[in-house]
Amino acid sequence: MTAVPPARASDTWVEKTITAPEPSRESWAGAEAFGQVLSLYTGATLAPFGSLRQDGLRLRLVGGTSSYAYAGRRYVSAVDDARTISFKGRSTFIEALVGYQWSLGSTTVKAFAEWTETNHLIAPFDVETLVQGRASGAKGALEIWQDLASRGFLAVDLGYAQTHGAHSQRVRLGARVTDAWSLDPEVHRLGHAEGTTMRMGAFIRFEGPTQEGSLSFGSSAYEGGEPQAYLTAQWLVRF
Repeated sequence: MTAVPPARASDTWVEKTITAPEPSRESWAGAEAFGQVLSLYTGATLAPFGSLRQDGLRLRLVGGTSSYAYAGRRYVSAVDDARTISFKGRSTFIEALVGYQWSLGSTTVKAFAEWTETNHLIAPFDVETLVQGRASGAKGALEIWQDLASRGFLAVDLGYAQTHGAHSQRVRLGARVTDAWSLDPEVHRLGHAEGTTMRMGAFIRFEGPTQEGSLSFGSSAYEGGEPQAYLTAQWLVRF
């Protein structure tokens, strides 16, 4: 979830037109690592009938890939017994979204309806894993940004997809240390049909006139598993 700061009251229409054209597009790329998982993703959002600072229609396209590894005990018929098997997986996804942005005072709301395609390939084939193979379906997403006076914000991102029952709920409560830098805690619950991961960490964010960067880190725990460190990084450009 990103928010575009409003133009300063002292900026005239001519100044903004000459020195800071209203952005109508934004693109971003990011990476995420935790345990034996590494993910890369990229995306872009277009405001086709205005700027990103204005309410209106939004079109978005997102894609990414992940590689991961895990181990589990499985029955092996050749030895008529259970053995610990190591698995390696790779997944890809692409999402096409249509949404709308509303500004309600200090609150910005974005709602999206989308279609997502995923593909999970695991070697060797895991007979006990539901999240495997190709899948497609509808997805809904809701993003809420609330400015808290001049030095804080609340960001809430929610999503649910038909594909493997994937879901995500993230809350960030930010404190602006300077006009460009903010630091905040985050809580993130995400998962799919087979289980849920809980994350608790910190989120550092830089926001400039046309660019935005973020770094988050903390502890991540899959249900029934040991806590592991996680790290995410993202860079966004508006134009």
